[in-house]
Amino acid sequence: MLLVVDSSVFVAAFRPEEPAHQAARSLLLSLRSGENAADCPLTVLLEVGAAIRRRTGSQELASRVVQLLRDVDHLRFSPFDALSGASALHVALATALRGMDAIVVARAVDLGAPLASFDLEMLQRAQPLVPLFAFTGAPA
Repeated sequence: MLLVVDSSVFVAAFRPEEPAHQAARSLLLSLRSGENAADCPLTVLLEVGAAIRRRTGSQELASRVVQLLRDVDHLRFSPFDALSGASALHVALATALRGMDAIVVARAVDLGAPLASFDLEMLQRAQPLVPLFAFTGAPA
């Protein structure tokens, strides 16, 4: 299945103390095995690196996590260009999402792919526009 995955999932996959760590890790493993594939805006990689750096204080760890994600065969990070920007603006105006969240949701809309996220506000606002990925084992 092709998915669009939000940074919240990747951050949780690499941080065992996150409540949804196991569900996020399972999804990441499914991307590594090819059971699922993901196409995410490049901004997701930026958000993951920044979040890991802020939460751990380690630039080295953040760099390693970013490289590990880049090395996943069934995970693509698409560039953000004028066309994707126009789509994200449309989503932001329609949903009142924050800019970076609108970029991720717009990618899911453009691909017709389910959105995987642990960001409850993003999921709530995106639900009328895209299908949502159902995690197994995720906390309520």
